[in-house]
Amino acid sequence: MREDEVIEAVAEWLRCKYPNKIVNTTKDVDLMVYEVTNDKVKRYVQVECKGEWEEFYKGLGQSLVYYVENGLIPTYLAVPHDYSKLERIKNMLKVLNLPIGLIAVQQNGEVEIMKEVEEIER
Repeated sequence: MREDEVIEAVAEWLRCKYPNKIVNTTKDVDLMVYEVTNDKVKRYVQVECKGEWEEFYKGLGQSLVYYVENGLIPTYLAVPHDYSKLERIKNMLKVLNLPIGLIAVQQNGEVEIMKEVEEIER
């Protein structure tokens, strides 16, 4: 599964989950859910997506950077369900108690949350 297919599946899932919000790509993160009211942007969730051949360290690192730099908003890393390093990522998130969530995308586009985001008080 290519990265663009992961992005497409997760974007569709986010649009269903947040029907009255904007789901879009940004210059940094692959997907951002937000709304603009009174010229202010309120961010709800962001997702960094990787395809089957992407290096998982890069995706995990990017997710952590976006989490911190964008104000500790809920952040997920999304990868294909058959991603060879999926168990390794799950283990790292658990052992290090990282606040990043993990999404796995099936070949048919179905999205499964493998680990929920750990929300931290801001």
